[in-house]
Amino acid sequence: MKPTPTSAKSPAAIFDVVLLICVFFLFATTLAMALYAGGTSLDPSTRGYQFDANFLSDLGRARARNGAPNTFPALLFQAALSGAGVALALFFLAFARLFWRGLALRVLVGFGTALGLIAAFCFLGVALVPSDVDSPRHGAFAAWAFRSFLGAALFYSLAIATQRHYPRAAAWVFVAFTLALAAYVTLISRGPLPSSPQGLLIQALGQKLIVYASIASIFVQSLIARRFCSD
Repeated sequence: MKPTPTSAKSPAAIFDVVLLICVFFLFATTLAMALYAGGTSLDPSTRGYQFDANFLSDLGRARARNGAPNTFPALLFQAALSGAGVALALFFLAFARLFWRGLALRVLVGFGTALGLIAAFCFLGVALVPSDVDSPRHGAFAAWAFRSFLGAALFYSLAIATQRHYPRAAAWVFVAFTLALAAYVTLISRGPLPSSPQGLLIQALGQKLIVYASIASIFVQSLIARRFCSD
């Protein structure tokens, strides 16, 4: 049974907000990259943002790795990541309302939503704790953001697969994203260290791929949910 028009109206509006924040994230991070002065963890003399050698977190540093002030890129980074955290929280709170029936489904959705909210909080931590101010805490927020998001995607994959009223395509989107997240969590745990050029290349590109995959996944899920609420 689908949500009634009254109950669906509010989630649909929330999904619209999430979609807008996803677009803003792409715009803000792209502009921040264009404004970044330069420097990588291995070579502070480089100019501009190096897509294969700079982490996204470099955009949020108080100072660029070449020592130059990094005010505008940092503000854009903080706005983008804070927005991503807010979007993630809004998404999971609204998404849960579409599946809140039956004990088994409620358990899966409850765990998925709780982990999604933890991931949202961690993304806010990544935004507000620059890597050059408190590197250990920044790194912990980043690691747990993806680990929590992995759990949320897994529980929602199971939740969507075990019901009949919601498009099954959404389950496959979450399954693909879960596999990508699992691969990235393995990469940051057991992959090459960014202390060599090859390791830096793998880690920097891997980070960007999973971050943009995260945004793409929530964007697609919000589109599916928005259409489901409107039909």
